[in-house]
Parts: sequence; structure tokens; C-alpha cells
Amino acid sequence: MTVNGEALHYKLDPETPLLWALREASNLTGTKYGCDSGDCGACTVIIDGRAVPSCSVSIASLEGADITTIEGLSADRAHPIQQAWAAEQVSQCGADSVCCWNDRSEYLTSGTVGRDGREHRAHSYCCKRPFQRRCNVGYSST
Repeated sequence: MTVNGEALHYKLDPETPLLWALREASNLTGTKYGCDSGDCGACTVIIDGRAVPSCSVSIASLEGADITTIEGLSADRAHPIQQAWAAEQVSQCGADSVCCWNDRSEYLTSGTVGRDGREHRAHSYCCKRPFQRRCNVGYSST
């Protein structure tokens, strides 16, 4: 698998969830632990162009996969989501940011979000906050 452009082979139990491999073996702590069921979106990463909860996928199933974490979106804050959030002065807790940024990144890349094209998790979960209009900027700017 490739994580943020770097080829990796984890020497962990093959059934280890990607979430824990990223956080503990790679020290990529931007991917957050939330619910351990894939529902909250705090652990969302982009796998082969799709937003996926990393707690629900084992590292054994990811041979050859291209994975992008929130750290890998853009080191210089040039990603459209980072620019839109800065322009709108969106603030969130760290767990919600992961969900919203990665779901929106998938939307910008493919025009769809979520495993079956439904309205994404971030809109139904993350954005039930007072800043919902600003949080949704990733969609309105496309």
C-alpha cells in the first residue's frame, strides 16, 4: 500500500484496522478514533479515491491500495478544501475536520461522496453544528 505517496508495508497482525496502523505505526494522528463502527467519520481516509472509515478496513485488504490521510491532502495548504475553510474561517474539533475534509476531497475529485453515492456522512453527522453553513463551503464552492 501507499500512504500519502510513500510505499509502506506494516509488520502488524494483518487484521489490524488501518486506523491503528496509521496512528500507532506511522504516527499519522490526524486520523481520529471515534466510534469504532465506521459511522461517525472521524477516522475517514481516502482509499483509491473514495472516502472510507479506516476503522472498518483491515490492512490485509489494502495490498496495492493508494491511501491519503488528512496529513496527505496538502503540506502547503494549497488543497481547495483547506483554502475554502481558511477563507470562511471554519472551526471544528479535530475529529469532525477529518470527516469533513476527506469527504469533501472525494467530492471534489469524483463528484460523488460515500460508498454508494449517498449524501455523505459529514453533512449528516459533522455539520449539525452552529457553523454548518461555513462547514458546507466545500460543496458550495464546486
